[in-house]
Amino acid sequence: MEQSADELNTADGLLGDGDLGVTMIRGFRQIIADLETLPEDIGMAFFQCAKAFTKSSGSSYGTLLATGMLAIAKVKKGQTGIDLEELVGGLCKFWNLTHYTLARGNFLGVHIGVY
Repeated sequence: MEQSADELNTADGLLGDGDLGVTMIRGFRQIIADLETLPEDIGMAFFQCAKAFTKSSGSSYGTLLATGMLAIAKVKKGQTGIDLEELVGGLCKFWNLTHYTLARGNFLGVHIGVY
């Protein structure tokens, strides 16, 4: 993530405020800092990761990413494992929601200026 920050900021700057790289670095640094405290329950671990990400970033993308983590948390609550196919499937659902939201140019009815 650290190596891609400038590229992400530049790409984000074409449509937004150019802070995506900063958002991702802050969010994932916070998750890494909290790794030792994550529970064995995968759902609760994703819940804590979502909280860590939003705690470190007020960006709209941070909120979207945390929402994706919360969706996985809801499905995996009470379980102690997740396989790669489930994780990829959850991330694809998140990506489809994000792509749809950006393509429409709004999030929950709030215009974000993307056409």
